[in-house]
Amino acid sequence: MKTYRQQLAMWVEEKKKTLEDKKQIELINEIQTKIKSMEDIEMWMVNDAYGRGYDDKELVRGRTGNYYGHTYKIHDLLKTLINK
Repeated sequence: MKTYRQQLAMWVEEKKKTLEDKKQIELINEIQTKIKSMEDIEMWMVNDAYGRGYDDKELVRGRTGNYYGHTYKIHDLLKTLINK
């Protein structure tokens, strides 16, 4: 099973093989470098999610319906409330 970052890196590599323009290839190389640099963030997120899930299991907590939305997209909820 591949993560989104790994799948994106594979897709970018496939697209790069079809290019011939030097500037486009240079841009793709920069994108690949950025994707690779995000590996630490991805590793932290996966390990944190595992840890939170483990803690929830051990403490017999209930399941949150939209964990991503409540944790990472809370600013969108606040914007919605302010704009009403």
